[in-house]
Amino acid sequence: LIDPLADRAFVLTAVSAYLIDGIFTTSQYFLFLSRDIATAIGFVVARMVPDLRPVVFQARMLGKIVTVLQLGTLVVVLFLPRFTDLLVLVIAIVSVASIVDYTIALWKARRKSPA
Repeated sequence: LIDPLADRAFVLTAVSAYLIDGIFTTSQYFLFLSRDIATAIGFVVARMVPDLRPVVFQARMLGKIVTVLQLGTLVVVLFLPRFTDLLVLVIAIVSVASIVDYTIALWKARRKSPA
């Protein structure tokens, strides 16, 4: 939570290690990272579409909640692995809400920005 890029690098490294060590399945890995993958794709697309280029990407509350859930899950599954499925499911659900929230915010900002 100190630096968004450092947060993402840490989470990607940790969740990749969990995948390699067998703590996460491949499905859990991608569900865990779904918000990050969607945000990265959205950022690239926004930079490629002329009408979206002026839109500024800003942190959103649901995105911050996903980050907190991700960081907490990385710790909890080490000590209470029986909660892995539940925690990844919660992250996936909140990630979907976050992706929808980011998409709506992007389209609203697009309408407000000068073309």
